[in-house]
Amino acid sequence: MAHLDTTERASEGRGGCVQSLVRALGLLDEIAEREDGLTLTEVAARAELPRSTAHRLLTTMQSMSYVAFNTSTSRWMVGLRAIAVGASAGPTRDVARLARPLLQALARGAQVTAFVVTPAGREVHYVGHAQRTAGDPSLACPGDRLDMHTTAAGKAILSCWDEADLCASLPASVEPQRLRHELQVIRRRGYAVDDPGLDPALRCLAAPVIDRRGRVRAAIGVCGSPLQVCDARLPALGAMVQVSARRLGEGFGLAVAA
Repeated sequence: MAHLDTTERASEGRGGCVQSLVRALGLLDEIAEREDGLTLTEVAARAELPRSTAHRLLTTMQSMSYVAFNTSTSRWMVGLRAIAVGASAGPTRDVARLARPLLQALARGAQVTAFVVTPAGREVHYVGHAQRTAGDPSLACPGDRLDMHTTAAGKAILSCWDEADLCASLPASVEPQRLRHELQVIRRRGYAVDDPGLDPALRCLAAPVIDRRGRVRAAIGVCGSPLQVCDARLPALGAMVQVSARRLGEGFGLAVAA
């Protein structure tokens, strides 16, 4: 059996607890209690630790994705790996929990509502969203379902399907050649745009979420008024959404490995 080195022995407290581990998990508990995260000063005060000690522990956990630092708000938040470990305890992955910090950051960065959906047969299931302000519009609410081929999020998912799955999922009313052409554009561009969408007062943009095994698991996107999601903003919004989609895909990989 391996022996503890001097540092590990010195850090042990009563009951064989490693003090640094206890402190790190305590910080994670404090951060998890606040959905919008905590500043370094706040988390250190709550955990009754010096700021330098709290910062050292946080940066270590950040390197392992257990916490994340939001540079725009200077707040520490629960990281993707911590969320993934918790989500892996159930029979299904909790996509809304995995996506929450990404949606919040995306909504602030894009200044519009951010959302995440999962495929459900021929429909997309809206499982979570984050609004910049309480009055921001949204195409749907968590729990709602919409026909996959009618939304940017659904088309983003469809763009990753093979021909057999695509044919099986489309209702007879859909023009397959027109949709296939649109899906080719989405694959080349990396994101889908509602043109036109279900609601003329809203415009949505979404990208597929691919896990580390190459499977499409969800779609993440933004929606706002046609002025907020105008043609001039599409490249910038598309880039932000694609970054969020890649990070969420990495989160699925962490959940599988947990």
